[in-house]
Amino acid sequence: MAKVVEPPVLMSRTLTFVLAASAVVLAVLVFTLTKMAPLTRPEVFFLQNQSRNINYVLEQPNPTERDFHKKYIEGFIRTYIIARNTIDPSPTTTMARWNTIVKPWSSNAVYKKFKDTSTYKDIEKYRLQNVSCQVYFDQSNIPHTGGVYRVPFTRICKNQNSGGQSEPKSYMIQIAIQSYLDNESDTVLNNLEELRDNPLGIQITEYTVTNNKGVDPLSDLEPDFYNEGL
Repeated sequence: MAKVVEPPVLMSRTLTFVLAASAVVLAVLVFTLTKMAPLTRPEVFFLQNQSRNINYVLEQPNPTERDFHKKYIEGFIRTYIIARNTIDPSPTTTMARWNTIVKPWSSNAVYKKFKDTSTYKDIEKYRLQNVSCQVYFDQSNIPHTGGVYRVPFTRICKNQNSGGQSEPKSYMIQIAIQSYLDNESDTVLNNLEELRDNPLGIQITEYTVTNNKGVDPLSDLEPDFYNEGL
């Protein structure tokens, strides 16, 4: 006679199999999530432009490379200069970039001087619109001596209202950097938002124009580029 499994026994075996399979799946998920944590850790990548045809290569640097620190610092400085001196036709876009890059990446003293520039004041009050400025670096490397970097770049501005374009102006910026986690830093970390915008804690502690009579590019626009009263 064939052996018949009673319904209660069949149900019990089925539930046991389901629970065992669920336990295995749960264990795999817990292991996977553990390996992924923390999910919000910063990952540094370098984006290299190989030619004017916008052929980009995204690569993660190897922390064991001897020039890793040099590459990161130079990328940090270039990003800061671009964010600070690039102007968009929309003041809102420019202010957003200044608040998320220039402010957390600047020491208190440098940021105070930045806010005193004429372009900052006009954009903050929406008196400078439909004007754009672009930054172009004059050389691939950034020479430095004793932690002080000298960065040459060219800046060109356009007024979309008049169709005019300024003559290219070259600037030499002397920059010093410091970690705001250093005891000697004049910056106080007030909240986690600042750490999120600048996870490695490097800040510009000196930003000095060494040519053009020391005039900051943000205070060096021709009068024709201002739209007063807007």
